[in-house]
Amino acid sequence: DAGHVVAWDQCQVPWPVADAPAPDPEFMDALTLTETSTAYEITGATFSLLIGKASGSLESYVFNGQELIVSPMAPNFWRVPTDNDIGNGMPGRQGVWKSAGPNRVVHHISVSQPQDALVQADVTYSIPAGASSLDVNTSIYGDGRVRVESHVNPDPNQPNLPRFGMQMEIDGQYNQVRWLGRGPQEAYWDRQTGAAFGLYDSTVEEWVHDYVRPQENGNRTGVRRLSLTNQQGQGLVFEADDSLYVSAWPYSMAALEAASHPHELRRSGTCTVNIDFRQVGVGGDTSWGAWPHAEYRLIPVPYSYCFTLRPVFLCAGNPTPPAGQKGVWPDSPLGWSVSSCLADPYVLYLGTDPNDLHVAAVLDGSETSYTPQGGDSLTWARHYYWRVDEISGNFTQRGLLWDFFTHVPGDMDMDGEVTLEDLDAFVGEWLSGEPYSPANINRTGRVDLEDLALVCEYWLFHL
Repeated sequence: DAGHVVAWDQCQVPWPVADAPAPDPEFMDALTLTETSTAYEITGATFSLLIGKASGSLESYVFNGQELIVSPMAPNFWRVPTDNDIGNGMPGRQGVWKSAGPNRVVHHISVSQPQDALVQADVTYSIPAGASSLDVNTSIYGDGRVRVESHVNPDPNQPNLPRFGMQMEIDGQYNQVRWLGRGPQEAYWDRQTGAAFGLYDSTVEEWVHDYVRPQENGNRTGVRRLSLTNQQGQGLVFEADDSLYVSAWPYSMAALEAASHPHELRRSGTCTVNIDFRQVGVGGDTSWGAWPHAEYRLIPVPYSYCFTLRPVFLCAGNPTPPAGQKGVWPDSPLGWSVSSCLADPYVLYLGTDPNDLHVAAVLDGSETSYTPQGGDSLTWARHYYWRVDEISGNFTQRGLLWDFFTHVPGDMDMDGEVTLEDLDAFVGEWLSGEPYSPANINRTGRVDLEDLALVCEYWLFHL
């Protein structure tokens, strides 16, 4: 039919992309660290987390009174055997890794607070696979984000690893999936070039694949960002330092491995989430003995990877933004930046009340990227709320709160989209009589969006 894609290809353009700015605890709300006999509790302005002493894992994550985690985020080295795995004897040959995660032993745990808005938890595990070990370093920031670094050191005398990653369960209501990575279909290490890199939407039910015999399924590769939310846009976001392998099932891994037919897969009301460094390729040269090719195996050598998880919540009091956009309560610390991952346009909202936000300007994510800081030094009494929404991608960046300038020129159109002429008048009002204005601002001609970014950055840094 007309419009059918006959062939496609992708290539990486040779454009340098700046690294995302590292989180800066200096401009975040302070955390409270409390130690009990069984856990460490970290409490922020809108959230609290628990790290268990016996498990060394993130066992609870409550945000705005809502528990996000059903079962702890735990190391996982196993996958439910595929038909090809069974054909080549993987379950017997590599079975030691099935119990390696559940039977891990905390060898050492240390939790410290080097800064008011930063808590660090360092855990070393003994892994029951020869002399294998695992280090997990978790950083909790005052804005609620949790950065997880995992380093495995397998015993070189042990068999190949089927998988290296983390697994957790979240409430089944968080079943709306959005990911930036390969898709839309499932993909694996040696079966991924037919999946195009892009931004996709789905549900957990649509993500899984019901093979005739239940087995490992639903994996996506090259994932930079994954969000699992409910119908109201609340849930969790996972972001990769590099890229991740991810999957989510409406059942547990134990239920998947125990089932012989798809109808036996009972939905538990929870969602199992796998956030992996990698899992071994699926092979397929034959299904009666051939291993995956050597370059798609996880041989027993050290591996490391890192990801960040953070909550995303809509505020019921916020007005409904234009179609195709989302808003979020600005409860984060000072400072924000436009994403450098996607060259999509963004809308910047401005208002004096979180229930009364207005469109202020359209920013181009490919050209306007900056991180204003130092807003806590401003002394004006009036608070302004900002949020940044990706228009075409429909993925919300959390807004931030800072003290801001009280005077708005009378000709600013605060009811609709602000034109460049409005911005010119706005900037002109700000800069009039200011002796420390940036030298390269065009004060006599038309102000463009790059000038606006520079003005905002200057005012927040220097006033």
